[in-house]
Amino acid sequence: RGVRGGVPRAPPPQQPRTPAMAAAAEVAAFLQRQREAHTDATEEYTRMEDLYNRKLWHQLTVELAAFVSHPRFEGSDGSELAELYEHFIKHFEGKMNLLSLTKLVVAIARLFPNDRATLFVTSLLTKAEDSPEALTLGRAELAALKLKAGDAPACKELLDDAEKGINQM
Repeated sequence: RGVRGGVPRAPPPQQPRTPAMAAAAEVAAFLQRQREAHTDATEEYTRMEDLYNRKLWHQLTVELAAFVSHPRFEGSDGSELAELYEHFIKHFEGKMNLLSLTKLVVAIARLFPNDRATLFVTSLLTKAEDSPEALTLGRAELAALKLKAGDAPACKELLDDAEKGINQM
């Protein structure tokens, strides 16, 4: 066995790990950690993993929207949802409807302190440029954060930009 004509056979070559395979493994490991850490959300994390593996992006987006708006996150620091975004949503955000992605980011950002929320929403704006609706929502949320921080001129500028976006729709 393993020898043909007196010459040992080399083991089959290892299949290179593609970026998609690495991402799927990272997602699976992250969701498993979340199920263990947050036993009250085990079913939700399992459904998310199933939808992700089946590449049902719309259904996954709907599941995520329900998840991030769950009352259990009220009064939290948003760290669980920040991890969800960083280690899960980022892997497929390009497959999501931009307005839906923006709504998720806004919902998560509202749990953060103002400075962190501002950075989080700002990071979304470049991704939302191809969707006037998403960009307008992002700008409006950023304007609210600027106003909350006492930066009325920046708030007005963002609202003026949002108004232009609405008028162009």
